[in-house]
Amino acid sequence: MWLMLQQDAPDDYVIATGETHSVRELCEVAFSLVGLDWERYVRVDAKYLRPRSRSSAAMRRRRRRHSVGGPALPSVTSCG
Repeated sequence: MWLMLQQDAPDDYVIATGETHSVRELCEVAFSLVGLDWERYVRVDAKYLRPRSRSSAAMRRRRRRHSVGGPALPSVTSCG
């Protein structure tokens, strides 16, 4: 993040790991880090669920590495 702020020209960035994860997985990891069961605090409403598709929404990390340098970002599960 710091390297992005140091660029001479402003730009738009998408922070991506190159891996596909669900919001459910994010909740599981985040809540487990503070010792909570995410299902006690989060409600899932079926009307907001995205239909499953064959295409993947994973982003490539190449642009960030190419434009600002720096190491690869940690994976979602590596913080647990």
